[in-house]
Amino acid sequence: MWRWLTYAMGFSLPARYDEWVFRDLTRRGWVWRELLRVEILGLPFFLGCLFLPGPWVLKLSTGFFFLVGPPFVAGIYANEWRDYRLRQHELLPPGGRWGE
Repeated sequence: MWRWLTYAMGFSLPARYDEWVFRDLTRRGWVWRELLRVEILGLPFFLGCLFLPGPWVLKLSTGFFFLVGPPFVAGIYANEWRDYRLRQHELLPPGGRWGE
């Protein structure tokens, strides 16, 4: 579980997990898995907003930002993020380029 959390936060895994990382980032449904990881990382911030002082409408609307904003941005930059993650593990992205 610890390795998955560090991987979800953007850190690289040891080389023995390279095959798993490649499959995770290139197989069918990879975009949904990335969005789910980002959503899970935003969940503690949402819950933290519920403990802020103020009216519930303000707490929920502030927390809603942490549930909608990060997956929205991650969805826009999904391909670039995937290519970065593959290069981070010294794997060739599906486009076949190492990039700049």
